[in-house]
Amino acid sequence: MDTRLHALAELQHGVLAARDAHARGVSDVELRTGVRERQLVRVRRGAYVARSRWEAADADERYRLRVLAVARTRPGDTVSHHAALALRGLPLWGARTDRVDLLGAVRQPVHRAGLCIHPTAGVVPEVLRGVRVCPLARALVRTALTMGRDCAVVAGDAALHGGLTRLEDL
Repeated sequence: MDTRLHALAELQHGVLAARDAHARGVSDVELRTGVRERQLVRVRRGAYVARSRWEAADADERYRLRVLAVARTRPGDTVSHHAALALRGLPLWGARTDRVDLLGAVRQPVHRAGLCIHPTAGVVPEVLRGVRVCPLARALVRTALTMGRDCAVVAGDAALHGGLTRLEDL
């Protein structure tokens, strides 16, 4: 892999966005070459994962990598719902891993090919792995509303037992 791409991916937990690569002098042609030569996996337009990380990952980790890569392509947005739970390493029982939920500057939810952008609604984000992530309690509640009770209960139970949140927060 191009040393610039390798260094960038390592700095960003195995992922990179095209805009970050461009800032380091890497062209779109070089990114396409990285995909063609099986050094990068393109997970969405402008979002890439180092192939070595992708191939070593199980299904849950691949979803985390996808979420992280997509979030790097949208720096003004905030990772939310079950995508935020994934970044925290919580179990995703029955969650749709073909969809990444974000909070952004929209008036109503917008759905685009595996991406769902919800209104920000005054959420104050935290920073995790270099991207903006909504607070855990909100992510759990939003997951219950979109992915169902079981998904939220499994993740919430893990969060409570792991000391990541308190019942009062929920």
